[in-house]
Amino acid sequence: MEEPTLLTPHHPNNRLCSFSEVRLDSVAVPKLEPPTWDGDLFKEDLEEYAVEIHEWLSLVRLESPRVNVNDQIDPFLSRYSIPGSSNYPAEKPTELVRLRWEGFMSPSWVNTTFLTLL
Repeated sequence: MEEPTLLTPHHPNNRLCSFSEVRLDSVAVPKLEPPTWDGDLFKEDLEEYAVEIHEWLSLVRLESPRVNVNDQIDPFLSRYSIPGSSNYPAEKPTELVRLRWEGFMSPSWVNTTFLTLL
């Protein structure tokens, strides 16, 4: 028998969450360092950085070929480039693993998992 929790009086349905795993090979990963404080333009630089990283993460989530190191799309069809790729040479290809869950996860579990991964 399970130990009672704060949710027990509300008769929760406890279910096991399963996850799906997708391996992505040869992904071009941008530098994940936010801009440094440089006075007047810091807010705009930080906002641009956040938008670019969000776009990159969205493309990774969608398994887009645009994030592949060997992507050779015609620039007429797609002008996307990895954030910061014009400022420094491309990083070596990286293998990423995407895990996806469906269901409720407590903030403490997410925090613990995140810290474990770091």
